[in-house]
Amino acid sequence: MTLTNKIFAGSIVAALLSLGGCGSKPTDPIKNDSIKEIPLMQNLSEKEQEELRKIIASIPIPFEIMNKVAGSGLPYKKEMLNPDGNVSKYNTAEGQAVNIGVYGADMAYMIAFERLGESGAYLKSVRMLADAVVIPTVFNEATMNKYQMESDKQDSVQKMMHTSYTRIDSTLQSNERFGLAALVVTGGWVESLYLTTQQLNGEAKTETNKLLFDMLEEQQKHTDDVISMLAMFPNDSLFMEMHNDIAEYKKLSSPAAEYTTDELAAATAHIAGIRAKLVSIE
Repeated sequence: MTLTNKIFAGSIVAALLSLGGCGSKPTDPIKNDSIKEIPLMQNLSEKEQEELRKIIASIPIPFEIMNKVAGSGLPYKKEMLNPDGNVSKYNTAEGQAVNIGVYGADMAYMIAFERLGESGAYLKSVRMLADAVVIPTVFNEATMNKYQMESDKQDSVQKMMHTSYTRIDSTLQSNERFGLAALVVTGGWVESLYLTTQQLNGEAKTETNKLLFDMLEEQQKHTDDVISMLAMFPNDSLFMEMHNDIAEYKKLSSPAAEYTTDELAAATAHIAGIRAKLVSIE
């Protein structure tokens, strides 16, 4: 775990521990009537499965990216986030998985800007979605109690946080529900890209926002990985729609993040359109 991720780990735990009764189950469970087998991994070879695992592992978690976005010194914009109240409408496995990723990036953004109190509602949302797609071990009572017991031991807390955030992917993959794992990763990648471009607000590069352009470039390096990942599910219309949308975004993006203002506006609008689709998958 990098130093940046360690800092985030401690910050996220602070948010966890700020919740009242954090060891209890969510009081507003969402529906769990749609855990259907969307085309997952059954028709892929072992080699293809291993390739997908490598892709998922290569795409950075949003926490480090959002920490650097906050480091730009630009203002916090809560209005950019997917409202936590939307969680109750995600009643399909696809919508739930995608928005685990979306809310994870949103939580990373809030924590990066030291909005720990606000992040509590988002943590609850992520926990509800995790329970809905049958990965409750991430936020079970034993785990939450352990956070409280070990909260004064930095190394232990950091290890626990890292374990919790990798367990979502590993649990889905071990159950051969790789399609859902791919959706979690895609949701987090799109949302972090969305937050970065929205934070830039179409402005030309300056000394103030240069760091954001650097982060945009870093995120865009994984565009081909996301496209390749989604292409592994050619028989699923949602995956193919996201694949085509992101492939179109690639045409608009600058690999070195060297944009004219018009080019940045076009790329920003396109990623906002992709993100709007993801948060509306019910």
